[in-house]
Amino acid sequence: MRRKLRSALLCCMVLTMLTGCATEGKNQKTTELKIGTLAVADSFALYVAQQEGLFKEHGVEVELIEFGSASNQSTAYEADEIDGMMTDMVVQTLIN
Repeated sequence: MRRKLRSALLCCMVLTMLTGCATEGKNQKTTELKIGTLAVADSFALYVAQQEGLFKEHGVEVELIEFGSASNQSTAYEADEIDGMMTDMVVQTLIN
């Protein structure tokens, strides 16, 4: 039950991100984003969305960059090497 709830929340978060990237018309430029991920189940939805072409369908070119640790991921984010990252609420709170 907990895993299903977590997956549903993750999908909602990804869809919310995609909604903000929506374009009105085909003349819009493609937005390019570098998103940091970790090798955990939480990042699975991002890989599925990329594989299914959902990002491109909404005019977003996403490069998923996998990090070996949350520390390296946070460092890359703070150095503006990546545009966003898939992380937990604790890390997000500490960064902000």
